[in-house]
Amino acid sequence: MNCILIINDALNQVAHEVRCFLKAELPKLTSAWWKNLVLDKLSYHQKLALENHPAPTVEALDLAALLRVFDKNWEEINDRNKLFNSELRSHLNEIRNVRHRYAHLTAQTPANKDIYRDLDTMHRFLKKIGAGEEILLNLEK
Repeated sequence: MNCILIINDALNQVAHEVRCFLKAELPKLTSAWWKNLVLDKLSYHQKLALENHPAPTVEALDLAALLRVFDKNWEEINDRNKLFNSELRSHLNEIRNVRHRYAHLTAQTPANKDIYRDLDTMHRFLKKIGAGEEILLNLEK
């Protein structure tokens, strides 16, 4: 399988798992979670995209928006879960870089060692936020 397709598939899996995680965790933090923890944390362009979406819910957020919401609410999420560490936040930021790099990919294909590192980072991140075993196994292949 093409390495670009592998990374895109992995990024889609990350988006799905982060979406599930945020849907479960954010409502536990405040009853006004949608406004305070999602809408207020999005960039101008992300808010605009959401406003133009027919169903503005967590499902409508792309990976960039999901990772931004997670990062901007890091302290609150971390205080509640007590299981995260700075390494997980580093992985979150690395995934943001991976998403950006592959969204703006030039003609040059990334080196295999970089692809393996990107997949390993996603695997470690997803494992820590409680992703399903099937998804983790897919990333290991």
